[in-house]
Amino acid sequence: MVMQSGFSSLDEKVAMLDDVVSGVWSVAGEPAGRYERVARECGEWVARAEGVLLRQKKRLQQQQQTSPTNDLDQDEAAAAAAAELELIPPLPPAWHEEAAHLARRLDDWRRKLRELGQLPSSSSTTGTPDKADGDGNGGTRPEQPSLARILAGCRALVHGMLAELDTMEQIQRDVAATEMLWVRDMNRHGLGGTDEGAARAGAIWRAL
Repeated sequence: MVMQSGFSSLDEKVAMLDDVVSGVWSVAGEPAGRYERVARECGEWVARAEGVLLRQKKRLQQQQQTSPTNDLDQDEAAAAAAAELELIPPLPPAWHEEAAHLARRLDDWRRKLRELGQLPSSSSTTGTPDKADGDGNGGTRPEQPSLARILAGCRALVHGMLAELDTMEQIQRDVAATEMLWVRDMNRHGLGGTDEGAARAGAIWRAL
C-alpha cells in the first residue's frame, strides 16, 4: 500500500520547505537569535553549577574530617554546615518556557519535513566527473539537486537542535541528582551518621 504524501505538486512541497526554512532561520540563523540565547544561558548556568559542585565537594571533605565528640558538638556541626550550605540556583522559569516553546516549534517543523518525504531527483547527468577507469574513460556523477540538499540540511539542523535541547534538560537533571547526593552525604556526616542523631539535631534537610 502506497501512502499518500498529501501534496499534489512539487510547488506545494517547495512552498512548505520554504516555510520551514524561514521558520528555522528565524530562531537559529542569527547570532543573537532565540535558540542561541537559550543555549548560551544554559551554558553559563552549567559553568556556575560546576563551580558550586566543586565547592560542595570540598565542603563535604571538610565535614568528613570533623569528628564531633558529643551531642553539643553534633548540633554545632550541623548548624555550621547549614549556615555554609550553598545550593545551585535553577535556571529561571522564563528559560524553561522559552526552551519548551522552541522544542514545540522544532518538533512541528520536524513533522513537516517528514511529510515532505524525498524531493524528486534531477535527471541531469552534469556533475562531478568520476575518476577514469582502466580504459581511460571517465563518467559523471549526477549532482544532488539543490532542493534535496536544502531539505537534508534543514532536517539535520532541526534534529540537532532538538537533540541539544534534550541534552540541556538531561544535564539539569544530572546536576540536581548530584546535588541531592551531596545533601544526603552532608546530612549523614554532619549528624554523626545515625538516625537517632538526625532526629535530635537540626539536619541540613531542614535548611532546604
